[in-house]
Amino acid sequence: MIKRTTHHHTDFLYLQIHGHEEELEAVYEITVETFPAEPAPWGAGRGTETEVSAKLICWARHGETYNRDEAEGICGEAEIIRQENIVAECWSPDDPGWDDYGDFLRDQWMDRVAMAAE
Repeated sequence: MIKRTTHHHTDFLYLQIHGHEEELEAVYEITVETFPAEPAPWGAGRGTETEVSAKLICWARHGETYNRDEAEGICGEAEIIRQENIVAECWSPDDPGWDDYGDFLRDQWMDRVAMAAE
């Protein structure tokens, strides 16, 4: 049986803007999947395996909130995927990135989506 959990995590996004690298606060959606490991060749169980993936949801610069597509427009999809993979590799449920600021950015993003839908 696969167990899947989703978390929102605040971390950094690094973008080259006007020739300068900027470290920007971003919210990532972290998906953690835990599933039975493949059995050993002799049939014995080997416990569970866990896969962690991250997806950029939004990021902030100078008080404005932007989405993943806007980050891709600046540095390309491959760079965003590379940074998402780094966030996934470094993520831990004990990370202090679980904070109110991440909730604030996510709420701002959801408000922006709702306004665009109107």
